[in-house]
Amino acid sequence: MTVRIRLETVLPLTRAEAFDLSRDIGLHLESMSASGETVVAGRSSGLIGEGEHVAWRGRHFGVRFILMSRITEFDRPHRFVDESIAGPFRRLRHEHRFAEHDGGTLVVDDIEFEAPFGVIGRLVERSILERHLRELITSRNAHLLEVASRHCRVAGTGDATSGAEGAERGRDVSDGTGDLEELGPRGLPAPREADGGAGGVLVQPDREQHVRRLRAAGGTG
Repeated sequence: MTVRIRLETVLPLTRAEAFDLSRDIGLHLESMSASGETVVAGRSSGLIGEGEHVAWRGRHFGVRFILMSRITEFDRPHRFVDESIAGPFRRLRHEHRFAEHDGGTLVVDDIEFEAPFGVIGRLVERSILERHLRELITSRNAHLLEVASRHCRVAGTGDATSGAEGAERGRDVSDGTGDLEELGPRGLPAPREADGGAGGVLVQPDREQHVRRLRAAGGTG
């Protein structure tokens, strides 16, 4: 059975900047530091591009896994898709979409996956894997939001949480209920709804350098 997850994040960046931030290998590794994630094959740094692949190794549920994915669709700055080509999932597809929104960019993550192991896999899809995957992507998006917000504060472009105020929400669209769920992976508070801002996300020094590098390398759009 296919499980679907949708997450939405508003970043105070142009679409091109948000697009490039979302495909930065080093930034992804920072966001997954709690699971000790490393790159073991493929693109190991910089901005992953069309047709390229990367293999991540990290510890989840106390076990080390390797997941290899490839960029199968690429339309900068509108959308890109990565799909697993090896690893613990029978199928994993992650579509990243970018749209102008209230002076910033709305980033939509649509994830579809199927677990392995037949009936046993179907039993754990929702009870374990869906929640864990949602937490991982939520944590990653909180990291992206903090990088973008710190850059705006340093650049003096105004209140980084104006407008939609860095809203991030998780919604399970597989059953059409549209219920929102706040997650706090490993003690990291998820960014709140539009009236809550981005309080509580982890802050590490010099993350704004990623955005400055992306501006210089990719321009705006």
